[in-house]
Amino acid sequence: MQDPAFDTKLAARWAELRATTLQKSEINGYIDSVYTLLNAEAQQRNFKAWKVLGNYVWPNYYIGASFTDEVNWMKQWISQRIDWLDQYMPLQITDVETESVSGHVTASPNPFSSDVNFTYTLQRPGEVNLRIFDSMGRTVNSASIEHASPGEYTYTWNAHSQQGMYFYQVRQGVSKLGSGKLSKR
Repeated sequence: MQDPAFDTKLAARWAELRATTLQKSEINGYIDSVYTLLNAEAQQRNFKAWKVLGNYVWPNYYIGASFTDEVNWMKQWISQRIDWLDQYMPLQITDVETESVSGHVTASPNPFSSDVNFTYTLQRPGEVNLRIFDSMGRTVNSASIEHASPGEYTYTWNAHSQQGMYFYQVRQGVSKLGSGKLSKR
């Protein structure tokens, strides 16, 4: 937290996620969908086998009288935690990490089920680096492609990956040609 570049990236990522995935309505909607699924039968079998409902189990702070009480408490706790993070997360996005995009990259098809074609235009010859990350930020694919002349090029990623969200970044030297999100069906 003492590195301004890190703080800027953290603030930008927090702002991006709070506007989408980490909206309280999104989180509560997901919790409600899991609640509905579990409430059909699974939670009854669980609490029949494990007599923990309404009883203190170390290190739990809250003791709910019902499955619904436990879920509502969890939703409230998550809401308060997000409020706390909003208050203490670095919020100022400075120009330390300002990075302009110097090209245009398309990825298709998106969503994809097998191969993805990355199409990009180069203004000058040179090496292009493509990196694909999973939702945890781990690199799942990287490629370095040398181009002898300017022009439009396509790189095909043979995606032998699991279903989920992926992110890509295409660079030429220090210039960012483009980046985006991919969804695998």
